Amino acid sequence: MSENKKTNQIQPPEELVLCGASAYNQKFYINENFSSNITLKTLSDRFAVSSSHISNEFTRIYGVSPIHYLIDIRLSVARGFLINTNYSVQEIALRVGYENCNHFTNLFQKRIGTSPNEYRKHHASRR
Repeated sequence: MSENKKTNQIQPPEELVLCGASAYNQKFYINENFSSNITLKTLSDRFAVSSSHISNEFTRIYGVSPIHYLIDIRLSVARGFLINTNYSVQEIALRVGYENCNHFTNLFQKRIGTSPNEYRKHHASRR
């Protein structure tokens, strides 16, 4: 948030002004709750709008669907855990919201291009 020099009022982030509160609040909710079981239905119930509206509006504003955004957040946090902790891959999967470690590993491999263990090994050698 920025401060308006003339009125000393706090101005909302530009993305909130451009897209309205709905998509901004959904993004904030995902950021704060990424390790929870979030689905389009969860968002729809939470924000009292249809799943299709959430998906279309979020994608229009941010260029990625809310579920792909959620996956991106989870994998980003997982990469940090792999580099900076000794947590097992299973523990990391659980911490970022995946109950099924195989699903997490397959998704990581598909999105990042390497397995979680290989990612850890590669980045451990750079420390």
